[in-house]
Amino acid sequence: MINDVFYTRYNHPLFYGGNIPPQVQILFTQAGHIIFEDICKGYKIPIDIFTKSHKKLAREIGLVSLGPGSTDDEICGLLIFERYNLWNDRHGEGDYFIKLRISLIELIFRELESFAESMQTQKKGLFSPTNIAAYTSLSAALSSAISELNSRFRTCGFPLHYHNGYIQFSNDQVIAQEIEEPFWALLKDQKWKNVDIDMKEAIHRRDIKGRDAALYAFKALESTIKIISDEKGFTSGKEKGAASYIDNLVSKSNGRFIDVWEANLLKMLFSELRNPHGHGPGAEEMPQLTQEQETFVIESAMTWVKSLITRK
Repeated sequence: MINDVFYTRYNHPLFYGGNIPPQVQILFTQAGHIIFEDICKGYKIPIDIFTKSHKKLAREIGLVSLGPGSTDDEICGLLIFERYNLWNDRHGEGDYFIKLRISLIELIFRELESFAESMQTQKKGLFSPTNIAAYTSLSAALSSAISELNSRFRTCGFPLHYHNGYIQFSNDQVIAQEIEEPFWALLKDQKWKNVDIDMKEAIHRRDIKGRDAALYAFKALESTIKIISDEKGFTSGKEKGAASYIDNLVSKSNGRFIDVWEANLLKMLFSELRNPHGHGPGAEEMPQLTQEQETFVIESAMTWVKSLITRK
């Protein structure tokens, strides 16, 4: 099974140089403390979380084992806390060393979140008071741990952000705190899973300079509009595109979920930006956006999604 990890998503060099900056080494040490001190010591975390993380990353890297250690949690811990040594062949280039550890941290947090979520479905979804308390406590601890990890990324000067199982790039600290973090927190509910998937794809395509990053951001926004229209009972089944669903939200008979000016802005975004990129241009020039424009579209879509979801 092919696993989606940071190392393979960002296979172009991110770091050049023979030595790792001290602040990056400190970042990994801090991430290790968050995982092993704040989470593992306070909660009954199964070693299977580290086994899965270790095996998944080892497979993608093409190794039998990521390093020394007698148990998977020990191997993971030693790898995260390990200091870079230019003369250690196992460490490889600095770029490899950094990506490997970011990938492992990503996988461990992904598995931790998955474990916390699985507690909700134990006994076919029927909670005992003990399970409810345990889940609530672990979820709160994980939320705090993720918040600290993202804060550590910013302090270190690494333009990275962890959200819903993935570490991706985030180039603006204010945008990250005011828009991105609240946005990703809202998408934890399973009903927004398609919004989550498409927005992650948009960010990934922008980061690797791939095509159609903005298109995926618009897909995420359109899914949000459709879900809200369905949930509110506005959908008639005769809709022919995003504009029809926007009409459902602005309809006076539906109580004006959004105002007229908001509907006009949304329609303009779809008609002027999404539509040219969502259809083949024929013999015309292929439409393209700069990376700055793609970032603007992604951040705008996030803002719209956040605004729409938080409305009553």
